Amino acid sequence: SDKYKYPDEIESLTEKYCWTRRMAAVFDHMRSKYDIRRQTLIDCIREIQVAESMRELLRLLSANQFELIIVSDSNTVLIETILEANHLLDLFDKKNIFTNRAYFDSNECLRVHPLNEDFNADGEPFDCFTGICAKNICKGKILSDLLLKRMSNRESDESSSTESSVDTTRVDLSRPNQIMYFGDGTNDYCPSLVLNKSDTVFIRNDHSFARLLIKNTSFKDNILANITYWTSAADILGYFTKNS
Repeated sequence: SDKYKYPDEIESLTEKYCWTRRMAAVFDHMRSKYDIRRQTLIDCIREIQVAESMRELLRLLSANQFELIIVSDSNTVLIETILEANHLLDLFDKKNIFTNRAYFDSNECLRVHPLNEDFNADGEPFDCFTGICAKNICKGKILSDLLLKRMSNRESDESSSTESSVDTTRVDLSRPNQIMYFGDGTNDYCPSLVLNKSDTVFIRNDHSFARLLIKNTSFKDNILANITYWTSAADILGYFTKNS
């Protein structure tokens, strides 16, 4: 709107650096120029409503023992506030929310800390092999590392179960984990390449991920997982109903 304007140099930060650098500058400008403080910002974020069909989908997945994971170029304050306001935060282990760490400083300005500085051992920028992901987040690298850790833990559980009384009845260790990946941005292409034929990637219609595959037809051929397109979470609920 005309009420809140940002200098052109802020708008150029996404192309020059990354989206997170731009948003950090936006939050700083909001505080210094318009005196927007913590509670005002939190109240605004809490007004964001997750569609009922998406809430139903997340509860369904959780009830069916799917491990819910978020990998996002947003930040912890926005994501956790939205989930809490929509009564969804309890469905997630906070260790499974991979995003840029954020906090309010003593001046009530929202500060955003790039994920790469927390995720990577030396804080080095991500170097996505597709060239699509930003320097502060590579969803493919994060998903790949997560799967490697799960595989290592699974092999450890299989080994220890023959030597101890570890209860493995809740997890079928002989069954490969099936991944359902939901994405709509171009940086969701990279993690889709990590998936295998038993997995499914849900690509949102009329968004940048779908447009990327239309523009570059060979990119779609690189994805081994089953591809399903969706417009709303109701479409995904229909998928589960049909395939259950």
